[in-house]
Formats: sequence, C-alpha cells, structure tokens
Amino acid sequence: MRYSVRAIGAGIALIAILCLFTGFGLSTLFPGPGIPHKTVEIWARSNALKGYYFMTPLNTRKAGTFPKRSTLMILDEKGSILYYKQLALGSDFKLQPGKNTSYFGSGAFYVMNSSFAVIDSVKCIGDAKTDPHDFLILPNGNYLLIGKKAITEDFSRKQIFLRHGVRGSKRATAKYDVIQEISPAGRLVFEWDSRQIYNINDADTYYLTDTAVVDVTHFNSVDADTSGNLLVSVRFFDEVIKIRKSDGAVIWRMGGKRNQVKCVNDTIPFRGQHDARFSGPGRFTVFDNGFGYDSLRHSPRGLEYAVDDNTKTARLLWKHQCEFPLVCSSAGNMQRLENGSTLIGYGKQENEGTKLAVEIVDSYGHDQTQAWYTDSMFTYRTFFYNHLPFHLTQPKITKKKSATLWRLSTASKYRFYRWSNGQTTDVIIADKPGRYFVDVSNDGQSFFRSETQRL
Repeated sequence: MRYSVRAIGAGIALIAILCLFTGFGLSTLFPGPGIPHKTVEIWARSNALKGYYFMTPLNTRKAGTFPKRSTLMILDEKGSILYYKQLALGSDFKLQPGKNTSYFGSGAFYVMNSSFAVIDSVKCIGDAKTDPHDFLILPNGNYLLIGKKAITEDFSRKQIFLRHGVRGSKRATAKYDVIQEISPAGRLVFEWDSRQIYNINDADTYYLTDTAVVDVTHFNSVDADTSGNLLVSVRFFDEVIKIRKSDGAVIWRMGGKRNQVKCVNDTIPFRGQHDARFSGPGRFTVFDNGFGYDSLRHSPRGLEYAVDDNTKTARLLWKHQCEFPLVCSSAGNMQRLENGSTLIGYGKQENEGTKLAVEIVDSYGHDQTQAWYTDSMFTYRTFFYNHLPFHLTQPKITKKKSATLWRLSTASKYRFYRWSNGQTTDVIIADKPGRYFVDVSNDGQSFFRSETQRL
C-alpha cells in the first residue's frame, strides 16, 4: 500500500518518514520558521507494530555541516510527534537503563530523567575530547563513552593519503580513540587506548583524506556484555574488536587487514560498518555499510554473527540485505526489537533521488515497513521501543463554543505555546472547522504535543 504525504515538520521535515502504517500522515503538522515542506513516499506493509520512535535528524545539504538547529524527537507508531527538544546541536537520542534518556549536544552527553529534565552531563576525563558517536549507562551506574586523544606524528614517509596520491605531514595531528568508563562522581574507572594496537599502515586508506589532521581509528560504537567485555566498531579499519575489560587484552579483531576471525559461511567482509552490539553470549549484530572504494562496495546489510572466542571462528546467523541499490556512505544502525523484529536505519546515502530511510523486518527478514524520503535529511541512528519505562502524557485541550466560534485552551497552564494554526497564546479562537493541537513547554526547549481536537 502506498501513500504520498505532504509532511510539514515542526522542527525537522524528516519526521514524516515515520508515518508508517495506516495512511495517517503528518499533514496536520505546521512548519516552524524557515522549515520547508517535504514530500515523503510511504510503503506500509503492516500495522502490527506499536511503540515509539526516537530520532535526531541532520541536514546534509552542505557537506560536513550540521543544521542550524537539531531536534530530538519521540513519535508514536503512526508518526505523530509526542515530544521534541530543540538544540543548537544534538544527536543519538535514546533510552538508557531505568527511566532515563540521553543525547549528545555541545561537547557532552546529557542524561535526562522521565520528565526530560537534565540531571547530569558527561565528558571524557583528562586530555581526551568527548566523541559524539556513543554513550551507555552501565548496570553499575557508570558511564561508558568514546574519546579522542591527539598527538603530533610524522606521516611524511607514508604516501597513503588522498587515495594514495599524497604524503602525509611531518607534524600531523593524529587522533586516536579511547574508551573510558567514568563514575557518576566523575572518577575515571577504566580507559582503553587504541594507540597500543592500531597503526595507520593498517587503516583503510579510503578514509585518509586529510594530511594535516588525521582521524586514525574513528570508533563509532561501543558496547559491553554481562561479563564486562567491550565490543567496538572501528570504522576506519573496517573492523570490529572485542576487548577483555579486566586486563585490556584483545580477545579478537574481526575484519580489516589484521583480521583474526574466519567466517565459515560468508565471504563478504563488512566495510565502513556501524553500531556493533552484543546480541547474546558469543553473538553480535552490526550494520554493514558496505562502503569504500568502488570496486569493494556492496549493498548495505544488517548482520548477526556467532563468534567462538577460543577458535576465532565465526558463523553468520542472520542477514538482511536491502532489495534496492543503496550507497550508505556513513551512519546507520541495527536494533533488535522486543517482539523479535529488526529495525535497520540506512543512515546517510549518496544515491540520487529517492532514498530508503528506515526498514523494519520480521525475524525471517520479510519487510513490515519501509519509509522513503527524497530530501537531504538523515538521522545518525533511529531507535524504536515497543514500550517506554515512563508515561508520556499528552496535554489535553479544552474547548468552549460561542455562536460560530470555538475557544481553545489547555487544561493546565504553560509558559510557551505553539498552536497548529501558528498562534502562540495560551488561548486561541477558532472560527473554522479543522484539526487543532498545541505544543507546550515550560522551558522553551522541551515541547510536548497535545491531543488533537476536531472542530
């Protein structure tokens, strides 16, 4: 079933990709200042999924830049906005253990409680700069995050830059990633430094495009299992690495030039991958971008492997490869849902024209939902949760009719109002039939969307 929706974003137009199900569109949404209308094509093949989407869209119109404002968003399964928070810059909005959420913004990760009030900010310790790619709250309450340390290094003898055509700088700034575990009190509990094993000679030279400032390793995800072992996606080495936290020893390196793991039933290596996650004892999932030199590219895939740590052999347990030819140059994620389905976010794409943004498939890999967009927006990760650990209340609208006019207001009072007809007062007078709602806030950043009133 196909729907064409004229979606008007209350902050970012990509939210329209999430009207995934019964034809309910975002045509009821109204634009903020300067936000253009966008057309989105939706293929809804199932309306069985119930839950909530978390996303933070980014603008790709100008390479290497972010939009002037980012918006953290929670939407229901119909694509209706329930909550949003406007920031100068934000990313990676997601649930954390308990009733907390987190996001990256302005050089740090921020933890919010169930009322979306910021209760903590987290940065790397020492000379490591906080990296925006990932952040976890561990079962013991500590924080796990990625940082970057910069050193001066001589790469002048290495003719591996700009697709092998140029030598590096004699005094290059080389950035190597670290993994840090930090207590809520700000104490460094653990650190693992990539410099101890990673050499630029083993990097995928496709990514070596700056001779002066070199991002050598480029970690883009970190995860921890119940034993405390770490799983890290090292994008610029086309590698996933498993680390024993107790002593920092490398258990195995899978992928890339220093591969130690033999996959017995798949000959296609992942390339430029994202979002490596433990999925059970001896198993992990990863989003394979399949990106790099033209001759080595392949269609993006969602993958799950079983790896024997002792024999260093792997078996591909599950895969889903999109039926459409996509070039996913960066970003993307894979998430196992509570009901056994799998979400695959296809990140930033280089395709011209229509792009597949999000796909949800069942345990057999059959499509349940596909969402396509034609604009230049993408989201680094998209998350779907069947349930929230807190109640997300929609403010109620009261209405009172006088002659041919309706007086609309909210049952409770707030400091900020954004009505669907563009007004910003606490009370509005409606003189024509339609669907009305209001976004309300007490701090001017976190907005909750009301129920919709039909007149």
